[in-house]
Amino acid sequence: QQEWTLDDSKDPQEITIHFTGGQGTEDDARQFYNRFQCDPNKGGLPTFTFDREDSGAFYMITTTHMACNPNPGPSPPPPSPPSPPSPPAVSGSCYVDKGEARQMSHQMCEPCPGMTLSSCGDACQEAGYKLAGVEAGHQCFCDNNVADPSAKVPVAECNDTCIGNSQEHCGGYFRVFVFNSSDAPPAPPRTFNDSRDIHNGITMIASGYLDQPYCVRNTKRNGEFNCIVTQQSQHEGGNGERMVSIVSSDQGKTWSNPVALEQNASGRDNSYGTITYNPDTGRVFAIYNMNLDNISKLPNGEPTTRVDELGHFVMRWSDDGGRSWSDTRVEVPYRLTPLDMNNTFKGKVKLMWNVDQIKSYTVAQGGKNVTALIWAFTKIGTYVQAAPEEVFMLQTTDLLTVDDPSKATFNLLPNKDHGLLPPLGNPRTFEEGHVNPMATIPGFYVVGRTDFGYLAATYTSDPTGNDGWQETHFAQYYDQNSSPTKFVPRDTIPADTIQGNGTGVKNPRAPITPKRFSNGYYLMLYNNNHLGGYKYSEGSFDSPRDPYWLAAGVEVAGYGVLWSQPEIVLYDRYIHTGTSGGGYPDFIEEPDGTVFITETQKSVARIHKIDPDQLAGLFGQYKICAIPIGGTRLTSPSVKNPHIADLRTYNSKMQGFTLLMQVETKFNSIQDAAGTLFDTTDSAGVGLVVSMTSTSQIVVNMTDSSGGRDSTSMDPACTKELQQDGKHFIGVVIDPGPAIISFVVDGHLCDGGGLAVSGFFWFPTTLGNISSSIMTAKVGESVEGGLYYERVLSTSEIIGTWRAL
Repeated sequence: QQEWTLDDSKDPQEITIHFTGGQGTEDDARQFYNRFQCDPNKGGLPTFTFDREDSGAFYMITTTHMACNPNPGPSPPPPSPPSPPSPPAVSGSCYVDKGEARQMSHQMCEPCPGMTLSSCGDACQEAGYKLAGVEAGHQCFCDNNVADPSAKVPVAECNDTCIGNSQEHCGGYFRVFVFNSSDAPPAPPRTFNDSRDIHNGITMIASGYLDQPYCVRNTKRNGEFNCIVTQQSQHEGGNGERMVSIVSSDQGKTWSNPVALEQNASGRDNSYGTITYNPDTGRVFAIYNMNLDNISKLPNGEPTTRVDELGHFVMRWSDDGGRSWSDTRVEVPYRLTPLDMNNTFKGKVKLMWNVDQIKSYTVAQGGKNVTALIWAFTKIGTYVQAAPEEVFMLQTTDLLTVDDPSKATFNLLPNKDHGLLPPLGNPRTFEEGHVNPMATIPGFYVVGRTDFGYLAATYTSDPTGNDGWQETHFAQYYDQNSSPTKFVPRDTIPADTIQGNGTGVKNPRAPITPKRFSNGYYLMLYNNNHLGGYKYSEGSFDSPRDPYWLAAGVEVAGYGVLWSQPEIVLYDRYIHTGTSGGGYPDFIEEPDGTVFITETQKSVARIHKIDPDQLAGLFGQYKICAIPIGGTRLTSPSVKNPHIADLRTYNSKMQGFTLLMQVETKFNSIQDAAGTLFDTTDSAGVGLVVSMTSTSQIVVNMTDSSGGRDSTSMDPACTKELQQDGKHFIGVVIDPGPAIISFVVDGHLCDGGGLAVSGFFWFPTTLGNISSSIMTAKVGESVEGGLYYERVLSTSEIIGTWRAL
């Protein structure tokens, strides 16, 4: 039995649930919470914080301004439907579910923003499952069968309202409604293949667990793509991981069957490879981890849980583009350092892994220039993958020139006792480093992920890469007010005072890839949020790895590389868990400037062509000063009502809506800009309202023709910028591709700074037609200028408009 208190005097509201006798589980608490009927349109979905006491208490804290109604009353009866429900929208069956033994093994999200039968069914279809299951109004599960078919109960017990559609039922209290995922009510068609939609990529390989699809474009073999991938039949880190190669001779349209690099591995796992080739001969080299010593136990005798980040680096080569590999396997040795000697195995086993791509550069050696190769990797102190950690680099100056690759030599950089350390030093996380030799300035730039929620970076002007490394800091954006001839960072922030908005480049403990291109600029893929760990659930923000963002970089003396404001380049619209937005990617560049991304969702590897307009905008973002055509000028008190295409559809490139406004705030005196800024709502309440609160926060409210609603508020870091008195430029972007709302303030994309997880927000994928029936939209008196566009403007276009206005 449950007892509770609801404290609505607090902001956020706090609900405390007690289970008598301390028998309640977290699943019990989540299920019971649903019966409070909190309104997700008033502040978003809840954030749960659990604190189990001896008495069995759980504290459940909802998001700001959540409106909750303790529907069950002071003495809740056991859950049961008050009356038989109307027939479900799709045929299916209702089953008893248990928190400790789920009927369906794959939970897609919890809570699921805007969940309906369609959204859950679509998510399960895209993930490759035949069955979808909805539970408690806000949970979505997938599988190909139910665990216990005998637990079927009457459909009447699956009678909770779907939070995304009050006309549908989505299971009940530990009752899962299971249906064929293909039977979900169809959503309106999305006829345009958005290049950013991860599912529109071309499949390279799909078999079990897949990771790190790294490639070279082999100019000696007519530009074919030679790639290597880590593969395992079931899951990451499982026994039997192996390296395979695949080939495409038609720019990624079709791919060969995989070929194992180790034809007789004798049970020794091999994984996480990097690849390069000799442009004079076409010979391909693959370097990867291998558990050569067949380590299976820890020093204390306990069995290892995974062996893909220990052992040795080894190398094989191919003279036919990866269709077959050398009979000889060569170890790539490196020097042991104090971190190795003090690791879990005390130096008897090396703990390390590599996710970097091999880069080439020119060095003077013996009176002539030679091509050197370099890549970064992580040394690990604590098995499996925990601090202390240090980033080192391996360099070779003769691999491309020796006839026998086994004679090649390798150097560990820096040639010191310690590698590159995390910000603030060990024990913290600094791993998966990527090194780039500089082209227009001397030296090297290294960037990698951390557990701070920001990317760490360091630079040396030493052309050997051995000395002069800066103290590791956070990767930085360039100031959009910089002169193109003198870039400066937007701001510099010490590692222990992360508060500024848009200053450090944010990234969770998730994979990145930075690479230099033939035009001298860089591109970097990253996730643009500051979740420190691998997984997270905060309301609708339930994954740190979706979407993938893309920024362009420029070389700057004293800094190495500074980065542009980013664009969304890959997304999964329906699934935000795991590596749904893609991971461990590589870039392939064609001579005409076309750029491809290879990536993996851990179960399928795909290749994507980046939109050339997006590339041009990023590479030239620092100098764009132009107003895009097609905009409608904002004039108070009214303007022509915009047509906003149904947000469930995607039938043209960059379909959506953008609102740009010039507003003067006087927060420190009298905030007379507060109030409605833009309003399209009609008498039925359908439409879009953008307003500013008395604290200068921008709020976006959308209501569709079916009564679906969403409310999104600007993050607190950008709000603080609007609290500075003066004129401000504000951009609001409603992008139905990924179903994301984002904000731009004074030339930079809002990212939450150190005050919020991110500056972008998902809206329900079920939100539909928000175009209203009125002829003119209202424009607030405080709007001094601006435009709206009946499409999504890129970040680069918005920054160009900010400069031009």
